[in-house]
Amino acid sequence: MSGDPQPAFELLRAMDPEQSFELSAFKIAQMKKHGFIDGGDAATLGMGTMTHERWKAVFDVMSANGVYPKDLDYRKAYSLEFLSKASTR
Repeated sequence: MSGDPQPAFELLRAMDPEQSFELSAFKIAQMKKHGFIDGGDAATLGMGTMTHERWKAVFDVMSANGVYPKDLDYRKAYSLEFLSKASTR
């Protein structure tokens, strides 16, 4: 999310010719603007952070909207084993 994005843009363009440099730059700007990468728990616990509380919140939204069955044991679908201890509070 920092540094020269050009190599990533070129790779994306090679995989998807419709992926313009302008569109890629716009996407990154929006992710930064809305704190998708370094906001929320990531602001204090680091990028890539995931917690049991966050997984529950995702499951609650998805099951309420019919994406997942309400009785699904979502806890079997993920592991926090590979995250730093700080990010698995």
